[in-house]
Amino acid sequence: MLRVLKLSLAMLIIILAAAAFTYAEHTSVIQPIMLVFLGAVMFIQGLEEKWKENDSSGKFNIYTAVFVWSISLIGFTLHVI
Repeated sequence: MLRVLKLSLAMLIIILAAAAFTYAEHTSVIQPIMLVFLGAVMFIQGLEEKWKENDSSGKFNIYTAVFVWSISLIGFTLHVI
């Protein structure tokens, strides 16, 4: 179940990247959205590793996902300003 969700989010990232190359004037909006989806994929990967290994091996991906989400929040804020 999580693998399907992760793959669909990855496909959304690829589609948004193609749209960013096509519509250069909307790139500042598309990039933070791509970062949100990338953070979601990394968060899901961290949860899978944490459940599979039953230790703290997935924490790095979870921390990285939170970092990516904070960067995307900064991008959204800069776009609004």
